[in-house]
Amino acid sequence: MKLASEPLASRWRNTIDGRLMAANALLVAASHELELLAVVDAADELARRSLDVLAAAASTLIADLRQKLHGMRYPLALGACPHCATERPTLPSGHCPRCTRVRSVANGERSANRS
Repeated sequence: MKLASEPLASRWRNTIDGRLMAANALLVAASHELELLAVVDAADELARRSLDVLAAAASTLIADLRQKLHGMRYPLALGACPHCATERPTLPSGHCPRCTRVRSVANGERSANRS
């Protein structure tokens, strides 16, 4: 199944996106709630340990998901913008002329694809 070129696949992608956004929101909320708590007795410690196991399980699931997504990568043309896949050369500022984002931000450096 393609992710972006077919209407049905687009709906599927949006469902996955929505689920991941909801999961992220839940993790952020849990993180904020932890800031309000303190472990003051043995019962709190047992609850903390249980949360630690759940967090480790979530971390493992996230790592597995990222590995699967990484394995699905489609190679873009050398020098193409990582955000919009255009092959047009960057502007003198290092920004993409199509999406206006800085090229190679994932690497923390600008692309050498300037003409």
